[in-house]
Amino acid sequence: MAEDINALIIHNYQNNIAYLEKEYKPLYDSIAHYEYAVDTGAIQEQYQLTYEQGGFDIFDTQTQSYLYLQQSNAIMQMIQESVNFKKNENVFETFKILEQVPEGYKNILSIYQKYDDKNFSMKKIYKFVSFGAGAHLSAIDTKIRAKHYFIVEDSLELFRLSLFTTPYYSIAEHAKLSFAIAQKNKEFKHSVEKFLEDEYAYNHYIKFFEAPHHTENKLKEFHTVVLSQSHLNFFYSSMLEQYTRSLYYLHNNYNFLNLLDTKLHSYFKARPTLLLAPGPSLEKNIAWVQKHQDNFLIVALSATLPLLYEAKIKPDIITHFDGFERSKVHFDKVSDLAFFHKSLLLFSTKTPQSIVNLFPKRALFFFESTSSFKNNFGSVSAFCAGSSTYLILIALEVQELYLLGLDLALDQETLLTHSSNYHYQQQASDSTSEGADFRTTLIQRAGNFRESIKTTPNFSISIDAIDSISTGMKKPQQEVYNLSDGAYFTATHPTDKESIHLKKIEKNDLLKTFEMSSEKSLSKRERDTINSMLQKTQHIKAKIQRYKTKNINKQTQLLENLLTIENEICSCKDKECEILSIIVHNYTRFIYSYIFDMCNTKEVNIETEVEALYNETLVNLEKISSSLEQYLKG
Repeated sequence: MAEDINALIIHNYQNNIAYLEKEYKPLYDSIAHYEYAVDTGAIQEQYQLTYEQGGFDIFDTQTQSYLYLQQSNAIMQMIQESVNFKKNENVFETFKILEQVPEGYKNILSIYQKYDDKNFSMKKIYKFVSFGAGAHLSAIDTKIRAKHYFIVEDSLELFRLSLFTTPYYSIAEHAKLSFAIAQKNKEFKHSVEKFLEDEYAYNHYIKFFEAPHHTENKLKEFHTVVLSQSHLNFFYSSMLEQYTRSLYYLHNNYNFLNLLDTKLHSYFKARPTLLLAPGPSLEKNIAWVQKHQDNFLIVALSATLPLLYEAKIKPDIITHFDGFERSKVHFDKVSDLAFFHKSLLLFSTKTPQSIVNLFPKRALFFFESTSSFKNNFGSVSAFCAGSSTYLILIALEVQELYLLGLDLALDQETLLTHSSNYHYQQQASDSTSEGADFRTTLIQRAGNFRESIKTTPNFSISIDAIDSISTGMKKPQQEVYNLSDGAYFTATHPTDKESIHLKKIEKNDLLKTFEMSSEKSLSKRERDTINSMLQKTQHIKAKIQRYKTKNINKQTQLLENLLTIENEICSCKDKECEILSIIVHNYTRFIYSYIFDMCNTKEVNIETEVEALYNETLVNLEKISSSLEQYLKG
């Protein structure tokens, strides 16, 4: 018996290693490096693989305990029985329940609601997440035969031991395997994003299992990535409107600021700049800002205006990024906008016209944030107004940048998200449920002045965005000083405001510099590019119309054709296809999961709905292309 067990684990290990070397070389290399470190004595092993009571177990030499309590066979049986096809047990819900259903989603969701019952079961499990590697995956696979397994394990040592007991190579013959082994933050986030994108139409319910020895951290991080997906936070119709507002402002001769202009860079290089955002730290330090407003070039997010107005602080530049009408509330809360008449307005082209109309045209300067109709002017893409403004200031080569109110963290005592004047201030809660909220769930990140701070998934994404900007764009000579009692940002200096040496600076030439670095019209080359976009859009629209003529009345035909048409639209990587691909991608990521879930539900037969689902989807895809066509025509 001992010889048979020994032969089995050697066979598993050798085949798994060969499989990883071929399919997952970086993971194979990590294991090889670990084994070398053990062999040379650089690392002491914590875990030992044992064979107890007819099954494999792992002994923890630090805690002197067994991970499977020396009852591995019984536990494997319990695990297998606990995993099922039900939609209401151990699932990630990757869809969003809408209080108000926009046009384009309404008809399909009304069909879905007729068949929506969480007590129903899936026909097949397409995607499964295992938090914790080990032999339990074999027991689970024997029962469910999922199409794609995502295996998450925080310990490289435990994963290596699983290579002796778990035939990954054999499971890979009928299922796709993805691994997230000993990954942290950004690397894990990227792995989750790849898993979600693969066969995205089957994401509606993702089954999971969490091994008893595995912490909840990765489960929570996984759900954070699910919640942050673009199609769950922005409707395609809003994205289409925001992507094309640039054309309106270009056709109406507004200033477009060239963020790459060296004259602009020279101006910012010479002046210390203070970025103000509406985090809790701004309100707590507002008197200091009021006292020293002549010592910095002040760049303030529009959300800070009500607080700055009360404190009699006039920023030199006001930035606005939000493309939704609701953001106008920050301007409406200021009783006299003329107070800011000397401020320059640096607005994203996503900005609604209702906000733009509040200010004189001469003071307005646009930057593109989703589109890039102006050649070599720079386009800003970041998750929020704070990270976008930070990106702009780094791009403008500010040499001495100070951050205040860019906390991206909660008030650590009250758990409030922003300063009190911020209209959409919320209070976070410590929830670990699968239905946790993107903006109010409590998580931990490294602090600027504290070892760790309480923040939210929403803020965490912005922290990652700023870290990426700091490591990818910030030049060595650029120094960033963080004055906020919030999150720590990579390559920045936590700084006490009282330690800063201050002196009055000259700002008179700011408007002149902006005007010299701007253009108000499209060049011939830029107009030609827009015409090419129009032709591509018309070509794709004609293709969609041809698909509409197909007679689709079977589930298999429905799913096959929906995936094919989405792939044909979104596979175009030319610049001329970019906007249409992004909008279609957003629409299909949202609506396809509902359609595919209906087709994958045991208790549901939607053959009578197939034609309506197909036609409605194609009608909406045609509307998207028609709308973009009209915007491009001008």
